[in-house]
Amino acid sequence: MKKLRNMKSPKSWEDLTIKEFSRYNTALSEFLKSIKDFPEDSKETPSKILIEEIKLNFKVLEIFAGLTEDEALSVDIAIAKGYSDDLSFLMNKYEPTDIDSFNFNGT
Repeated sequence: MKKLRNMKSPKSWEDLTIKEFSRYNTALSEFLKSIKDFPEDSKETPSKILIEEIKLNFKVLEIFAGLTEDEALSVDIAIAKGYSDDLSFLMNKYEPTDIDSFNFNGT
């Protein structure tokens, strides 16, 4: 099992790229879609949801830590969950900031 050391971990919305956010949004949509039809009254539903959450945690690790799918899947499950939990800022609504200027291709 891999332990995360010196791994990229965004701390705020400003640390994300558009590509990372897009990939995260897709992964979250796929997660929500995968659990929406689970019957609420089934004893198996909590376990099925937990399995889908674990898959999402590994996908989040892949997206934001810049790992390949194989690298992400080799990380201990508790570390993947902790990594996802550390991204709590994603639960807050993004508040845009005013941009006066920015560099594009070094100009």
